[in-house]
Amino acid sequence: MKTLTSMFAGSFKAKNSPIARLTSFIRPTAAAFALLLGVTTASAAMGPGTISVENAKGTVYTVSADGTKTAIPAGAKIKGGVTVQTGKDGTVGLFFSNGVRVFLQPNAAVEIGRYEVAGTERTGNYKNVSKESGFSNTRINVLQGEVAVESGKLGTPISSFIVSSPYISVTAGSNATFTLSHSDQVGVLSNVSGTVSAKDLSKGTSGTNSPVETNEAFIVRKGAPAPQIEKLTPTQIAQIKNTIIAGNTDTPAGSGTQSGQTGDTDTDDDGDDGDDGADDIP
Repeated sequence: MKTLTSMFAGSFKAKNSPIARLTSFIRPTAAAFALLLGVTTASAAMGPGTISVENAKGTVYTVSADGTKTAIPAGAKIKGGVTVQTGKDGTVGLFFSNGVRVFLQPNAAVEIGRYEVAGTERTGNYKNVSKESGFSNTRINVLQGEVAVESGKLGTPISSFIVSSPYISVTAGSNATFTLSHSDQVGVLSNVSGTVSAKDLSKGTSGTNSPVETNEAFIVRKGAPAPQIEKLTPTQIAQIKNTIIAGNTDTPAGSGTQSGQTGDTDTDDDGDDGDDGADDIP
């Protein structure tokens, strides 16, 4: 007769025994839990990321909480919490250390609500970042005008990237591109590629995200009962966005004093104001 000890020992050795099957389940589950714990620990260590101001042309400045406007110097580095604004003759590119790119058209204003990164942050020029080295948490608020966005190659699925206007919230995955435009009367998400979804914020934040496909536009009009998702021709989209740009002014973020000189602040390495190729604003 087998002893109780020998019976249990045999059950551990048998490949198809209940205990062996339980052990095979516990091991990968424990590994997954350890990985999750590591991610959580890393999240707690996230710090503010850096953004490089590039390709600035015309009137470009930051706006402080009290409304003071300060011209952005060539190659300036900024952090989250800063509002960047362009005048009627201004355009600028914001290059994030993780590869995200945000391009402001004339009469646009963007608040970097949050930009946090985990791990060692890159230094130097951010124009040629091919992918994110760790993971990040990014929240960008489009206050007015038109902004073109490239999400870059986000490092892991847990990176969070959301761009919002008063009317639309956009969630984007890795390697997504889109344009978000806003005025007092209408918000438009267009020029979409990659994984992009949008939510109507005009009546609060409780709405649901809807996927937006290539060649589709997500439109929220002030007072409309629901957003429109429809395929529009490039001409139709341009007409809507031109109306938005024309209707905006260059003072949405405050009417305070202006510090420093505005004007052409080209920050390209070539030192001129000519055509700089692929790095220019789309």
